[in-house]
Amino acid sequence: SSGINAEYGVGEFSDAANSKWFKLLAWNLGYSSFYHVEESTKDRITVYSQHEGKPKQRVISDLTEKDKVEELVKKYRRPYVIPFSREAHLLTFEIKDRSLSVLLFHDHAEEGSEERLAQFGMAARAYQNDCTFVEMDMANGYVKMFTNFFGVKTADLPIVYLADTSKQSENLAKTKDITESGVAQLIEDFLAGTAETSAPKKEAEDELPEDWESRSLKYLTSDNFVSYVTTPERAVLVMVHKESCPHCVKMKPIWEDLAEKYKEHPTLKVAELKSSNVAQIKDLTVQKVPTILFYPTQTGSDLSTAVEYEGDRTLKGVEEFIFTQLSKNKDEL
Repeated sequence: SSGINAEYGVGEFSDAANSKWFKLLAWNLGYSSFYHVEESTKDRITVYSQHEGKPKQRVISDLTEKDKVEELVKKYRRPYVIPFSREAHLLTFEIKDRSLSVLLFHDHAEEGSEERLAQFGMAARAYQNDCTFVEMDMANGYVKMFTNFFGVKTADLPIVYLADTSKQSENLAKTKDITESGVAQLIEDFLAGTAETSAPKKEAEDELPEDWESRSLKYLTSDNFVSYVTTPERAVLVMVHKESCPHCVKMKPIWEDLAEKYKEHPTLKVAELKSSNVAQIKDLTVQKVPTILFYPTQTGSDLSTAVEYEGDRTLKGVEEFIFTQLSKNKDEL
């Protein structure tokens, strides 16, 4: 481990109602394991943290404006364990310079889950500089969308998975020992290269359909990708996706609508590419799915001219992106 960054909060309350409110706030923010509550004659919250190796603390004694307390708590503290949700997805899996995610798949409502989460949180506190720790509550419908990728079944629960998003294969490890030492051992073994690893569920072998070019949504594979996106007379907007990715599944209807809307456009073509093809395409690098790339006309054979879309994954957002890109070559509008 790269060391403990001791960030935690202590709530001292003389009033049971404030104590209950603080516990609820801690759970809602995902800080349940490390926001402690103590009985006291005073009412205050102390947030302890470190900045550049130096200990700091912030005492909040005015608990009358609870929204301000919540704002300060969020500011001074990030969760050791992030409860996974649609809103927390980017915070969970797309943190720069951190590719290791440790995920606890369990039923949060099940008896014993709080103790299990506390053990998981202790490991999270020790390894927070190496990994992102995530609670995957199987009662959450959004979480269930990811079980296919990890191969998690109800009979497996509870279980912890470690995923390395920087690798394309052999990037998963798991353990049923959900204690602080068990999770720590999984991490240490993975970092040392001694953990038993596996690959995510593979997509079916991709084949180029005969009608790929006559479709509104052009179907690309490693066989036709380069020749299609680099043909001078056309601009191509392509989505790289994976069938087991929930965000890709959500984006697919929007992509089909775009393809139908622009099928008669003189230069713009809308296409899709399964991520399983990427490794076979020289000079194509994709860090995440879905990835949306715009290839302008006159590309030649250079794939580096692609412009990546990084806005909202909505029909409106992508159409604004299209307009901006085509405006750079006004005769394409």
